[in-house]
Amino acid sequence: MLYDYIGVDMLVAESVATAFGIVRLAGGDPMKACTLGANIGGDSDTIAAIAGAICGAWKGIGHIDTHLLDVVLEVNKLDLALEAQRLVGIVGKNELL
Repeated sequence: MLYDYIGVDMLVAESVATAFGIVRLAGGDPMKACTLGANIGGDSDTIAAIAGAICGAWKGIGHIDTHLLDVVLEVNKLDLALEAQRLVGIVGKNELL
């Protein structure tokens, strides 16, 4: 129904609304949200990323499959702790403005 009635194109009104629909369908489970979003069609990467990010922020990193997370971190050469520190530093600088 999300695909047919809201849409899955690159339009913000469609992709964001559909992502929130997926958050609801997934019950906040980030892995389920990413899977549903990735398989919906259209701008699926954006939809899955938005829905997964919302669910991840809601439920926390403990709800993300650790094996898949390790694969993503290794393949993309990511250090989440370092990235989190960098983002906190940016926020801290913006508070001074």
